[in-house]
Amino acid sequence: MSEKVKVPQWFSEWYLGIDTEGFGLSASRQQMALYKIARQDFGYNFYDSISDEDDDIVVTSVEKAVDYVEKHRVELIRAIIDGYEVKEPRYLIKIVPNRFLAMYWSHGEAVLYTTALPYAVSNQPSQDYRFKFTESDYRELWNHNITWQPFLPPFDETDPHFEKVSDDND
Repeated sequence: MSEKVKVPQWFSEWYLGIDTEGFGLSASRQQMALYKIARQDFGYNFYDSISDEDDDIVVTSVEKAVDYVEKHRVELIRAIIDGYEVKEPRYLIKIVPNRFLAMYWSHGEAVLYTTALPYAVSNQPSQDYRFKFTESDYRELWNHNITWQPFLPPFDETDPHFEKVSDDND
């Protein structure tokens, strides 16, 4: 059996919140989700319509969701049909103002450093550079890097050192 597709949190919330009775349709949540994903970029956008107090139709569209659906259409269809897991949120970690935690692997060891450009792409594409960390990745680094531990704040997503980032390019 194949591994379940990992989806962003917003996708799971959207999928579980699909109203199958909103327009008098007798479709299942799965059918509605497949329809909305499949029609993206074929003259339609991935969006949900809702009615306001005056019963006017208001279209809500999330640009990142539209882009994500376009880039990951097949994976999202697989997720709906075969089931999915929600990706763990990822964070940029600000060590000091304008300096972010970064990491790469060298000879099986994690090498930590700071950088001013968290989205910079290395000139060495063979290295596994990382600028975004899940909570579990960060806690593991924090617990096992005695040298860096005094400079790394304990994980707290409400702490301004932790900036939640989009995973729409993953």
